[in-house]
Amino acid sequence: MTGYHITIGYLSGADKGEAWEVLKREVAELCAEPAIIAHELLRHGMDVNRVREYAEAYRSFSPETGRTEDSTLVIKERDLDDEESEPQVMQLASGGGRSRTLKEATRRAVCRLLLERMHRRGIEININVA
Repeated sequence: MTGYHITIGYLSGADKGEAWEVLKREVAELCAEPAIIAHELLRHGMDVNRVREYAEAYRSFSPETGRTEDSTLVIKERDLDDEESEPQVMQLASGGGRSRTLKEATRRAVCRLLLERMHRRGIEININVA
């Protein structure tokens, strides 16, 4: 399983908690508009017949629960029992073959879109793929 982990990056004098709230809002807005994700996939040469299916998985994101119906995207708040933990947006891609390729491409597209949205606000994010 491939995990895409997004955290708040270096902020010169800014409040990380405030930046985290901005990131969560950007995630919710992006998930509500899967056509934006599909467009990003098409821009990078993905199969037009399949991209909507994978982009649509984000529509089920609920800001109240912080997750999609499956493990496509999960917001993990800081673990209060672990002082070193950071809140993160986590996307998972599993499976095999063509579907795995499309899932990973979709996760990367979401990472690119979030990076761009956060940079417009002057906020750095870290993206770790593991």
